[in-house]
Amino acid sequence: MSEHSHDTRPVHPHRAHPAPHSPLARPEQTQPVLGSFDGHDLLAMLLAFSVPGLGYVLLGQSEKAIATLFLIGASFCLVLCGIFPMIIPLMLIYPLSLVDTIMTIQAKKLRPVGKWELLPK
Repeated sequence: MSEHSHDTRPVHPHRAHPAPHSPLARPEQTQPVLGSFDGHDLLAMLLAFSVPGLGYVLLGQSEKAIATLFLIGASFCLVLCGIFPMIIPLMLIYPLSLVDTIMTIQAKKLRPVGKWELLPK
């Protein structure tokens, strides 16, 4: 057989590799896996856990970060004035900011996220 001749023997169907465009072919993993976090994501979550709203800065949502920090500051001012009980900012703004940061990280792996989008799916 010459170097350029093609082997035309039939291939057993169970042993053949499916064509790359076939539905049986395993696609290369091009889409990110939800639930997987890289170092940038973990840093954004750590910042969001440390200071509510700070994780947004790493996610490119600076306006939302400023608004969250303002809400936290205003809430604590109201606490100091005796208008708000201390638990309100901690029970509302802090967990919402942390959950929103994690959901934003996940959503950004799949699609663009708006600057003010809250709790993206």
